[in-house]
Amino acid sequence: MKEDKISIIVPSYNQGSYIENVIKSTLNQTYSEWELIIQDGASKDNTKEICEKYALLDNRIIFFSEPDKGFADAVNKAIDKATGKWAIIQSSDDFFASPYVFEEMLNISKQFKSLKIISGSAVVIDDNFNHLKTGDKKESIVHAESVYTLKDNFSQGATFFLLDRAKEIGKLDPTVDMVADTDFWIRYCCYYPIHINSIYQTARIWCCVLIQPNQRSAVFSNFYLGRAKMSIKHLSDSNIKYTDEFKRKQADQLIESAFSHFNLYNIDLSPLKKVYEKFYNKTYLKPTPIRHSPLKTWVKRKLGIKINDPSFYTPNSISEIYTSNNNKTGYNYKWF
Repeated sequence: MKEDKISIIVPSYNQGSYIENVIKSTLNQTYSEWELIIQDGASKDNTKEICEKYALLDNRIIFFSEPDKGFADAVNKAIDKATGKWAIIQSSDDFFASPYVFEEMLNISKQFKSLKIISGSAVVIDDNFNHLKTGDKKESIVHAESVYTLKDNFSQGATFFLLDRAKEIGKLDPTVDMVADTDFWIRYCCYYPIHINSIYQTARIWCCVLIQPNQRSAVFSNFYLGRAKMSIKHLSDSNIKYTDEFKRKQADQLIESAFSHFNLYNIDLSPLKKVYEKFYNKTYLKPTPIRHSPLKTWVKRKLGIKINDPSFYTPNSISEIYTSNNNKTGYNYKWF
């Protein structure tokens, strides 16, 4: 393993319409010591044809196509094959935001020797390359507790981590597949031993997150349910050394937020009832008190709408929120 080799891990399935962007944005990085591992789930479109073409042109591109059990399983297969010091999980429909991403990350890692995870900002674009939103991170050390409580969160395709630590914590958890990346960041930062001053975020833009209707992360209700389930698992995880009171408070908030969101959209509560009954150890009888849906509050503030306006419709998907933006501007992606 070369000292600063970077492993880019790309799980994919039927992403032939997009995957060429992440390949090209990797090939055009100013830093050249990397490997691109594309772990495909036996796609039925033209993904294999595209990836094999580039793999023949550059031996740093490694393509595998085999059935898997979803996002987390695909990432874990790739982590097992990776040989870098640093790694990053890049979505197959996203791409790097500039040719300097790898170089900038390594400069930060050399400036702060204790870092084990370095997270950049992202821009959100649509599939016509219209610029919809820019990330708002600032340069700072992040505390592990704020990762656990989701006060600080990481954009998957803009977050580099030490590969050895990822293997040490057991990689991604397939049982929380929809929020496997969130769970991974929490365990990465909070598993014993916690490393002081090892988590860093930067305002530098490292990833373009592409919004398209068929993406895996399209529906918000899946996230709310996934986070509620995740919080239950963390309660019994002895590797997370926070107090039971601290962990139960976080679980209570995530379960309540999920109920609020599901009630807002009249979504079937059956899967949430199971989480509720496991956490509170009692039968679910009636809805929990509904506060403002966190999503509805966030969207209203984003659009400048009064919180108490009852007629406002809140979208239930990433695509709906961002593609409704009328102030679109073109994004310069042609550097690759």
